[in-house]
Amino acid sequence: MILGAAVHDYEHPGVNNLYLINSADKLAIRYNDESVLESHHIAAASDLLKTPQYNVFRKMDDEERKEIRKRMVHMVLATDMSKHFKDLGTFKSKINSGSLDPIDKDLHLCLGMGMHLADISNPTKPWHLTQKWIELLFDEFFKQGDKEKKFKYPISDLMDRKSVNIAKAQLGFIDVIVLPSYE
Repeated sequence: MILGAAVHDYEHPGVNNLYLINSADKLAIRYNDESVLESHHIAAASDLLKTPQYNVFRKMDDEERKEIRKRMVHMVLATDMSKHFKDLGTFKSKINSGSLDPIDKDLHLCLGMGMHLADISNPTKPWHLTQKWIELLFDEFFKQGDKEKKFKYPISDLMDRKSVNIAKAQLGFIDVIVLPSYE
């Protein structure tokens, strides 16, 4: 899980999937507009991990390496926010029905949910850390909005520096995404 967390945003270009799709970016084309960034993060990190200098798999047999990579892929793909409600619904449904099997059948679901919860956990941290991450996040969002405006793309939600109220946006994120995820 640590390796998946370490690579989950590797080579992030500072824009979201929708921007890459709207701009017909080569990554969007390569990954067929599906989990574009997440697919790139894991593919690029996998290439890096094949180099001798970074090959943490070199002492593992093929089966072990394949299983770890499979888990990493599931975990990184689980950070795609477009899958949030579907994945959370599946996870909660299995918990509520008592059918969740985290050791075997639902291992990848659980690892993915753990990664996703960590990825959206900023509001659960001490305020000084939360505040710094909010500043960095909205700086990135507003830069994307500026690009969208420049190229006459539709400006994505939360990306317009002239109309977004950061405090209200964060409250919405907490109320709609974070709290229901942790309940």
